Amino acid sequence: MGGLRMANALGFRVNVYHMNEGPAALLTLALLERSLAADRSARPAKRTSSRCAPLRLHHPHPGSCRHDRFSTEQSIRILGGDRTARLEKLGCFRDGLLNMTLLALRFSRYANGVALQHGKVSREMFPEFAIDTITNGVHSTTWMSESIQQLVDEQIPAWRGDNLYLRNAIDIPSS
Repeated sequence: MGGLRMANALGFRVNVYHMNEGPAALLTLALLERSLAADRSARPAKRTSSRCAPLRLHHPHPGSCRHDRFSTEQSIRILGGDRTARLEKLGCFRDGLLNMTLLALRFSRYANGVALQHGKVSREMFPEFAIDTITNGVHSTTWMSESIQQLVDEQIPAWRGDNLYLRNAIDIPSS
């Protein structure tokens, strides 16, 4: 919420926000509230999710500190009763707790795990959401040896233009 306020105060007009795990989920609440204030007749949830992508899931374990959960009492104390009631109504509570990852998933148009296993476990944790999987290809040419780059060039020619193709590396024959 503070990041959105700061970006606005600095004059930045952001079209799409990137969220990294559940701790960034309150951004969606701020965007939702802004959308409601601007136009009550609009579909604020849809407008909010269109502005949040991707949600990256790095720690696919329910006990991870990246999957913060708060009791209703904590949520009321921190966010207030109206916000807590709104989040409960929007399905952001699980097992009686405000689940920050669930909140982020509800209002993101795209979510992915940064490795095959992350995607698999995240889909098990949140089966109601389509959670994609990518190979974390950030600066892939800096962490790939020349021989591996050549192999990938032969097998997946489009990878240099779009690292999302690297998820197909699992299909490269091992011999």
